[in-house]
Amino acid sequence: MSDTDFVWTEQANAPKSGSVVCAWTELPDRTLHEVHFGGSEEAFKLLLFRDRDALHGYVNKCPHHWLTMNRRSDGEFMMWAEDELMCVHHCAVFKLTDAGRCIDGPCLGTNLVNVPVVVLDGQVLIGE
Repeated sequence: MSDTDFVWTEQANAPKSGSVVCAWTELPDRTLHEVHFGGSEEAFKLLLFRDRDALHGYVNKCPHHWLTMNRRSDGEFMMWAEDELMCVHHCAVFKLTDAGRCIDGPCLGTNLVNVPVVVLDGQVLIGE
């Protein structure tokens, strides 16, 4: 599957526009936060990265082989730098503050799939 074939809104348990994700205060600055929608193996996994007043949302799937970015056994993420996430499977590195752009590794030049998120009245919501 190419990154142009992957439509996040068509994935199992994908949240609808306007869905509440979490409170803004639950997101410490410069940390990665994962939120699951649906409680099964088919859960939609959303990554949130707060960079001061900016918020970035991505599907937790590496565009190289569409595997989750973290290990399933412990759920930990590998941060290459403060705003760079490394896929634990094939070591692709993504710049979270630059549209999830891959800056190193086997899928260089691609991006993580963006999920629009907004902050309204202290709540993080799925955008349109």
